[in-house]
Amino acid sequence: MSAVTVVVPTRNRREVLAVTLGAIFGQRGVDAKVVVVDEGSSDETPDYLEKLVGERLEVVRHDQPKGLAAARNAGLERVTTPWVAFCDDDDIWAPDKLSAQLGEVARVRGARWAITGAVSVSPDMVIVGHQRAPRSGDLFPDMQCYNAAPAGGSSTMAETALARELGGYDAWPTGCEDFDFATRLSKVAPVASVDRPLVAYRIWQGSMSTNVAKMRTGHLRVVEAHRTPAADPALAELGDLRAEQYWGRFHLRNRDRLGALRAYTRIATRYRKPKQLAYAAWGAVSPVSAERHQARQEQAAVPEAWKAEVAAWLRGVRPLDSLSA
Repeated sequence: MSAVTVVVPTRNRREVLAVTLGAIFGQRGVDAKVVVVDEGSSDETPDYLEKLVGERLEVVRHDQPKGLAAARNAGLERVTTPWVAFCDDDDIWAPDKLSAQLGEVARVRGARWAITGAVSVSPDMVIVGHQRAPRSGDLFPDMQCYNAAPAGGSSTMAETALARELGGYDAWPTGCEDFDFATRLSKVAPVASVDRPLVAYRIWQGSMSTNVAKMRTGHLRVVEAHRTPAADPALAELGDLRAEQYWGRFHLRNRDRLGALRAYTRIATRYRKPKQLAYAAWGAVSPVSAERHQARQEQAAVPEAWKAEVAAWLRGVRPLDSLSA
């Protein structure tokens, strides 16, 4: 049975962390170990984790938060298994997530890392969106143009040796650490990609960054660092458009009327999308209703087969109370 260590950074989210750990230790066909990196929790998290520490779960404690990249790297340092995976403390995995990735790795020549498809879910586990996984193989042509790896770091699994060869996560593209790490993985090895909804990426009100300028800066720094002159111009433009639309949604979520007006006007003019002027006006007048409209469209686009698959495995996820359970 293959062994995988899962690195989980956390801070002050004891209840949701228990559900995440329940899904990780519910993995079938894999010997799963966990390193939780506690970023200075002041709630019940330290006491909860202390009761779980043992052969299968280790805790690294930072008295003061050091940030996502440093937390994941601290966990990576403790990994002793051939494979390492990363999971945010509020995301949830299907019970065959890791085994499906390992199976695809065995199928794809030269693959040293893996990703899966994902759905976005609300706090009460309603599916609100989805992201398909790209093809297996050389992913760098896509990654240098846009982030093709779903669910941030929560779908990524890699050879431990490869993750260390790359130096782990870089902190400089704040807010885009996952994009940078996956792009660097794609430069050196083909990806094994499982196009199934094996990660539930939980969306919380206020959990996403409200600093659009910070996200934009991080994204542009990753693109500047990795995009080559050989990049497909059409794909690069599509990637830039997707990023602009992503930031526009954040302006709507933040109820930032002026930001939404500017963002969608820029999309309309720079990318020759005149219909986006309607969103520019709508966002300037009523960002809440404009966001609700886009959210309904995103939810309606989720394939019915994906909804059924996720509903089936989500029903079986239980919070982890003890490792003997």
